[in-house]
Amino acid sequence: MFLRISLCVMLLGLSGCSKKNKTTDNKLTLYSARNSALLDPVLKKYTDLTGVKFEVRTDKGPSLLRQLLAQKKSNADLLISVDANTLMMAEKENVLSPLDYLPDDFKSPFSKAKFAWVPLSLRARALFYNEKSIEKIKVTDIEYADLAFGNFKGELCLRTSAKVYNQALVAALIEEQGEAKALEILKAWVQNLEQPVYSSDRDVIRAVAKGVCTVGIANTYYLGRLIKAKEEVSHVKVVFPKLLGGVHVNVSGIGLLKNSKNKEEAQKFVTWLLGDEGQQSYAVDAFEYPILKTLEPHEIVQEWGDFKVSEADLKLWPENWSKALSLIEKSGYK
Repeated sequence: MFLRISLCVMLLGLSGCSKKNKTTDNKLTLYSARNSALLDPVLKKYTDLTGVKFEVRTDKGPSLLRQLLAQKKSNADLLISVDANTLMMAEKENVLSPLDYLPDDFKSPFSKAKFAWVPLSLRARALFYNEKSIEKIKVTDIEYADLAFGNFKGELCLRTSAKVYNQALVAALIEEQGEAKALEILKAWVQNLEQPVYSSDRDVIRAVAKGVCTVGIANTYYLGRLIKAKEEVSHVKVVFPKLLGGVHVNVSGIGLLKNSKNKEEAQKFVTWLLGDEGQQSYAVDAFEYPILKTLEPHEIVQEWGDFKVSEADLKLWPENWSKALSLIEKSGYK
């Protein structure tokens, strides 16, 4: 589906625009896997500031990549993904052009790796527990692998393995533990489930809040959004498990498409997204972690405390991703 946003003003020395201006320089086409409710306010703000309009095709990341590969001459300018693997696969398939501007103050693990794409927000996959149902000491200094222990029998809630967030977690688990041990851990997770898997992270957190299970794995920003919606989650607390030296994170990121006919305007948009105003709108307001060290997350997010980001080697993700899918199937994790 294509959505059109058409407001027109001026910003930062960019040339003026009017309703009569129909040039491609004043429009960007995005292929986006990000939720429209999160992306639309960001695009509207940029349109209000610059007059640049957006045409957006929304779908899941892998589907968007398949569409780009099938099209001989796509007119798309940028690819936005909610996971790093899709962007790395896009780079591997040679559909991305390197961006001209990359900030120097990326948060780890991106400070040590250079890609043709850039992350726009960090998404921490944390452990949630109900303080009424479990003592904090039981989840203090916990690792993701520890959820395989027998003392979590019947207490664990997980989202379906069909979603990229858990697939990425398993890929990182393979890097840390090796395939054989990772398979053992997955089988134990399945044995420890309180009930069959949930369809969303929100439902995992809600189940923890209601005491259906005592612990669950989910992305932190979902708790922020439930709090904003005034759902009863006051007894749900966050801890940050360890994997490869820190908390497992994925990203929402963006890449410049090689066939873009408007690379200059696309680069300007990416540069804005990586600045304070863009990061505030894209990451902070969505309860995600900004990618820049100089910007603080939302005050609700700050209450959950700091954490060290995992030192996982993102360049291994594409290789380990296929292994992760195989292990998930063998383990019975639905």
